[in-house]
Formats: sequence, structure tokens, C-alpha cells
Amino acid sequence: MSYLFRYKFVPGKEIRYRIDITGSLDFVAPGEKMKNPINMEMVIGQHIVSCDEKEAIIKVQIEEVKAAPNMPQDK
Repeated sequence: MSYLFRYKFVPGKEIRYRIDITGSLDFVAPGEKMKNPINMEMVIGQHIVSCDEKEAIIKVQIEEVKAAPNMPQDK
């Protein structure tokens, strides 16, 4: 399933998203290959600072990130 996001930029408008990320991250380096599970929940806020017909300046702030306990942790 996929979704197409369409934006109508309006100066001063604030938008908040809740994003769930589930899957894995494959990392390959010389002599090393790692696969780490990813299970995170994020809340992201956007504030439209300014815009015109060609571009928009958007301030993005990650407000909260929760990582599931099954994700590898540095100890």
C-alpha cells in the first residue's frame, strides 16, 4: 500500500505527523555486513516559514522518538 502526499503550502501553517517505522537496516562495510531490526515511532512537526510558487521554507522538528526494546543498544 502506498500513499501520495500533496502539499498546499500556506505561510504559518503547522502540520504534525506520527510515523511508525518497522523493518530492518542493512549495513555493509568492507569485511562486515550487519542487519539490525528497526521499530520506532516518531512525532514530527512542520512549520511553513515562507513559500512562493517555486519553493517553500519549512522548519522541521522531531518532537518525540520511541524505540522498541528489541532494537540493538550500545552498552
